[in-house]
Amino acid sequence: MLDFDINGEITTNIGDIVTDFSVYRIDDIPTYQGSLSGKQINIGEILSNPSLNYCNLNLDVNGQDFSLANLKTKFSGVINQISYNGIFIPKY
Repeated sequence: MLDFDINGEITTNIGDIVTDFSVYRIDDIPTYQGSLSGKQINIGEILSNPSLNYCNLNLDVNGQDFSLANLKTKFSGVINQISYNGIFIPKY
């Protein structure tokens, strides 16, 4: 696996994402870190929960490995706004 960076905007049918992300190897273990910002992400569709609708978020991600058996990933961030049953709930 080669080291690489992902910087850009991704537009999908479940929302828009802006990313600044790096993947590299430490002692032959895939390691990654970066940030993700999401706008109007359809979290209900992702989680198969129709009560949840859209959210806006900012996340920092740091982790190692991609296999479920060895996955070590930390997410930290803020959900700026979320919609539950069609009612937007702002961050406070």
